[in-house]
Amino acid sequence: MLGKNTEETPAKENLTATLLNHLAATAGEIKGNHQGQEEAPLTLAMASQALLREAILTGTANQFLDNVHLWIEKLREFLSQADSGVDAVANIVSIAKEALEKELALSSTQAKAENLSTSFQLLWNLIHTQEFQQFSGRLLA
Repeated sequence: MLGKNTEETPAKENLTATLLNHLAATAGEIKGNHQGQEEAPLTLAMASQALLREAILTGTANQFLDNVHLWIEKLREFLSQADSGVDAVANIVSIAKEALEKELALSSTQAKAENLSTSFQLLWNLIHTQEFQQFSGRLLA
């Protein structure tokens, strides 16, 4: 792979130089420069345009777009799995909520039953006290 890059490098540099010369000549024609006059200076826009043309001609742009496409597919797969994970967590939370509600309902029912039995026991104990018997006797008399 290293050898491939070293072989392509002079060709790419040659292509870039050719494109830059072509853009400079085109810019010179647009400004009205002729053979005897000084060439137009190379600008950043012209260099960018040459690099873009080179990327299109060598296939680098297509490779980049293919990589972007693969990345988007991987991102879609990740988001799909994340969505499935969120659904699973939502199901777990709803099951836990139902279990807690049942437990609390059971506890509150037991608490009510205990409170009721405790209340009856307190009332029964109150009836057996001497003070309550005297109080009820005075009410009935």
